[in-house]
Amino acid sequence: MDNHGQHNGSGFFIHVKNQWATAGYVSINYNDGRTLLSRLGTEAYVVDVQNRAQLQNY
Repeated sequence: MDNHGQHNGSGFFIHVKNQWATAGYVSINYNDGRTLLSRLGTEAYVVDVQNRAQLQNY
């Protein structure tokens, strides 16, 4: 059984580039983001967070 990242708080943030700085996070353009999402494996857990308050749900 492969448990990479499971129950150990691993994760990373990717932002779609816009006119604002990302404060040190990774940002990629929209088309690259779509490509990345299409290539994620079935074990990936993707969360679309639109604001800081939504992070409290995770």
